[in-house]
Amino acid sequence: MVEYNSMKRNPNEIVQEFTSRFNTVYNSIPDDMKPPPGLALLHYPDAFNPEMAYQLRERDLTTLEEMQ
Repeated sequence: MVEYNSMKRNPNEIVQEFTSRFNTVYNSIPDDMKPPPGLALLHYPDAFNPEMAYQLRERDLTTLEEMQ
Protein backbone atom coordinates (compact mmCIF):
# COMPACT_ATOMS: atom_id res chain seq x y z
CA MET A 1 0.00 0.00 0.00
CA VAL A 2 2.87 2.38 0.75
CA GLU A 3 4.27 1.94 -2.75
CA TYR A 4 0.83 2.33 -4.31
CA ASN A 5 0.03 5.48 -2.33
CA SER A 6 3.34 7.12 -3.20
CA MET A 7 3.44 6.28 -6.92
CA LYS A 8 4.51 9.08 -9.23
CA ARG A 9 5.45 9.00 -12.88
CA ASN A 10 9.23 9.25 -13.23
CA PRO A 11 10.57 12.22 -15.24
CA ASN A 12 11.63 10.21 -18.31
CA GLU A 13 8.99 7.48 -18.02
CA ILE A 14 6.51 7.21 -20.86
CA VAL A 15 2.84 6.91 -19.94
CA GLN A 16 2.65 3.28 -21.09
CA GLU A 17 5.59 2.33 -18.84
CA PHE A 18 4.05 4.09 -15.87
CA THR A 19 0.65 2.51 -16.53
CA SER A 20 2.23 -0.93 -16.61
CA ARG A 21 4.07 -0.22 -13.34
CA PHE A 22 0.90 1.19 -11.76
CA ASN A 23 -1.13 -1.88 -12.75
CA THR A 24 1.56 -4.24 -11.48
CA VAL A 25 1.62 -2.55 -8.09
CA TYR A 26 -2.18 -2.25 -7.91
CA ASN A 27 -2.72 -5.90 -8.86
CA SER A 28 -0.14 -7.07 -6.31
CA ILE A 29 -2.17 -5.62 -3.42
CA PRO A 30 -4.04 -8.37 -1.55
CA ASP A 31 -7.76 -8.33 -2.31
CA ASP A 32 -8.73 -7.59 1.27
CA MET A 33 -6.58 -4.41 1.19
CA LYS A 34 -6.96 -3.38 -2.47
CA PRO A 35 -8.68 -0.04 -3.05
CA PRO A 36 -11.86 -0.42 -5.13
CA PRO A 37 -11.47 0.39 -8.84
CA GLY A 38 -13.29 3.70 -8.39
CA LEU A 39 -10.67 4.89 -5.91
CA ALA A 40 -7.88 3.72 -8.22
CA LEU A 41 -9.51 5.82 -10.95
CA LEU A 42 -9.25 8.85 -8.65
CA HIS A 43 -5.69 8.03 -7.56
CA TYR A 44 -4.16 7.36 -11.00
CA PRO A 45 -4.09 11.00 -12.23
CA ASP A 46 -2.32 12.12 -9.04
CA ALA A 47 0.82 10.39 -10.27
CA PHE A 48 1.18 12.90 -13.11
CA ASN A 49 2.05 16.57 -13.23
CA PRO A 50 -0.89 18.86 -12.39
CA GLU A 51 -1.65 19.79 -16.00
CA MET A 52 -1.87 16.19 -17.19
CA ALA A 53 -3.82 15.16 -14.07
CA TYR A 54 -6.35 17.89 -14.87
CA GLN A 55 -6.68 16.69 -18.46
CA LEU A 56 -7.24 13.10 -17.34
CA ARG A 57 -9.92 14.13 -14.88
CA GLU A 58 -11.67 16.40 -17.40
CA ARG A 59 -12.24 13.51 -19.78
CA ASP A 60 -14.99 12.22 -17.45
CA LEU A 61 -14.10 8.56 -17.86
CA THR A 62 -15.86 5.93 -15.79
CA THR A 63 -13.20 3.22 -15.50
CA LEU A 64 -9.50 3.05 -14.86
CA GLU A 65 -9.05 1.08 -18.07
CA GLU A 66 -10.65 3.87 -20.11
CA MET A 67 -8.42 6.45 -18.44
CA GLN A 68 -5.28 4.44 -19.07
